[in-house]
Amino acid sequence: MMEVSPEMRGAVGSLLEQRAQLQGWLARLDELSADVPNRVAERVRGDYTERLRGVTDALAEHREVITGEMDSVRGQLADAEARYASSADALEEARLRYQIGELDWDTWATRRPELESAVDEADRATGVAREAVDRLRELLDEIEGARAAAAPGEAAPPKAEAAPKAEAPKADTPKPDSAKADVSKKGAKAEPVKPEPAKPEPIKGGAKAKATPAPAPEPSKQDGGSHAEPVVGADDLEFLEELDRAIAASNRTPAASDSTLEEPQTAAVTGAALLTCKECGSTNDPQSWYCEVCGVEL
Repeated sequence: MMEVSPEMRGAVGSLLEQRAQLQGWLARLDELSADVPNRVAERVRGDYTERLRGVTDALAEHREVITGEMDSVRGQLADAEARYASSADALEEARLRYQIGELDWDTWATRRPELESAVDEADRATGVAREAVDRLRELLDEIEGARAAAAPGEAAPPKAEAAPKAEAPKADTPKPDSAKADVSKKGAKAEPVKPEPAKPEPIKGGAKAKATPAPAPEPSKQDGGSHAEPVVGADDLEFLEELDRAIAASNRTPAASDSTLEEPQTAAVTGAALLTCKECGSTNDPQSWYCEVCGVEL
């Protein structure tokens, strides 16, 4: 296996220095790119990026050799550690035998420098091998880091495109119930407004009942509670007048018979003759002072 020569180490070190320099220039370019035209900044960035890629490729060519060298140095480190452990045990064993009394002072004094020298030599070899392994490992890490930094798209898997967020379903606006809508439009049922009673007009036919105003009809639910004045036709007016006369006649005592209305025969009129109004010709109770239809004094 080919060993890493000093020339190769120097070449790798120079490439690492170039990589660090180019990375510093790119960072500085990012800081100044806002003050220069974009096309100029992109041209300089492209130059630095291309040079950095070349340095990374050159470092990759030495990767196999460096990996083999690190395996060899690791073997040397294992041997040095084994020698250190063996020499350290030999030194401690001789010390123990001297303390027990097996070895006298002269023997211990003679063997002690040799054992300590072996321990020191193995310790130095272990340190050198460990430093070499650490240096080569760092070198490989830098090469791998340079490759990853130069080609982030190749080193890392491409990011999956985020799935489009599903729009939250819009909540249907609750439609008001048709009945509730009608109630909200019409509002509370308004009480009918009674019109002022009109002056009674004389009714021909000898009716005795005094005309009273007809009750106002309740507003229809379909018209939205409006207060429009009811329209009364001629037939309706005549019917209402007859109804008023019938009600008035039923409330009088004694009750009088009318030729146009069918009144209950609850009381018979006896005694004095009825009074006839000279103004309208209506018949009145003999005890009345005024005409019950037109109001003229009898």
